[in-house]
Amino acid sequence: MGKLFISFLGTGKYASCLYKLNDNIYNTDFIQETLISYYCKDWHEENERIRIFYTKETQNSPQDGILSNYSRLNEKLQKFKNVQFVLIKSGKTEDELWEIFNIVNAEIKEGDEIYLDITHAFRFIPMLSCYLLNFAKIQKNITIKHINYGAYDARDENNIAPVYELSLFDHLFDWSIALDSFNVSGKADKINNILKRKKINAIKDESDDARYDIELSKLFENIDGFSQSLHLCHKSNIHKSIEYIQKNIVQNDSLDNNPRYQIQSSLLKDIKDTFYKFPTDASNADMYLAKWCIEHNLYQQAITITQQTFLSFMQKFLNDNGFKFSDSNNVLLKQHEVESKINGAISSYCNKDNESDDTLINSIKKILVKLNNNDILKSYKELKDIRNIVNHFNESDYKISTMQHNISKYINDITNFLANLEND
Repeated sequence: MGKLFISFLGTGKYASCLYKLNDNIYNTDFIQETLISYYCKDWHEENERIRIFYTKETQNSPQDGILSNYSRLNEKLQKFKNVQFVLIKSGKTEDELWEIFNIVNAEIKEGDEIYLDITHAFRFIPMLSCYLLNFAKIQKNITIKHINYGAYDARDENNIAPVYELSLFDHLFDWSIALDSFNVSGKADKINNILKRKKINAIKDESDDARYDIELSKLFENIDGFSQSLHLCHKSNIHKSIEYIQKNIVQNDSLDNNPRYQIQSSLLKDIKDTFYKFPTDASNADMYLAKWCIEHNLYQQAITITQQTFLSFMQKFLNDNGFKFSDSNNVLLKQHEVESKINGAISSYCNKDNESDDTLINSIKKILVKLNNNDILKSYKELKDIRNIVNHFNESDYKISTMQHNISKYINDITNFLANLEND
């Protein structure tokens, strides 16, 4: 893993001051010298690089008629290794902006740790830099260690200027990606990873905020477990996770006024709304889960949950009507055999087939009449046919948009049917 320090050199007048970074004071004209002295003083390896990006205007604009910022900083950084000054355009056109993007991105290597100085970047460069690094986090798996700004204009009476740590902007991007992933696909792993990092720091702290970080991390470990179980349709783990989340999600009202926890506070309200809506009875809970899958584009999981929930209902319905799932020798059928008979009977019933050679299927078809709802059987059969396409990688002329629409429709039909039975 490499390390990369990035800074931009401007044309403004760089005056001497005392930059304070943590407890260290640096007397210099250039914030770059301060940051490099602090972060990069022990960088000696080839993959530990310092890159100063500059424009022709920076190179050709002498200060006080003597030397340009480019020449002065170049001289000061001679004592450091692996320093390169990289020429970029001024960014006056869209093409020049893309050229800046590409030049800076080319300096970033896979897995780099990034140290970014935005103090003297020209107007839009800080914004461009942040978006570029966010892109590189996804494309090149980089980590952003520090984002700094040397606040020369905030000097005190002793000419000491603070150096601000702005990595908050990076954390906001992480939260944005994590929340989008959860809202779109129901995956909580990115949120869980953010909170795990906070938990590591919180373990060493005894403050109320730290204890809350630990509790929140534990909660999202279970939400992540729910998400992973859902993607694998692991029913028992799904319901255990839901039960834990419902019991342990606590809205800490004191955090509503804490500016550091506004994201978490808002997120918890959304999580509460989601998980408190899960019905307590099994079939309705599973169908709510199926609809949640549809909302998060988990169509395959939604189909599987719906099919198994309806099969469970049908098995109970047939049992209540005196049907025995046993063969001619009175041996009870295995569960997969039971489901196969029910599926076969529903397909034959909907297709209005003649008598089957399978006496069990014929017997089930006679009881299906008592259900008095041919439409719901047709919806189930159509959903089962789509399931065969999806789960068995079958060839099909089905248009994707039509398939998605029909999956939603059939699941909604079955959800309403089962809910109405519970209310009767």
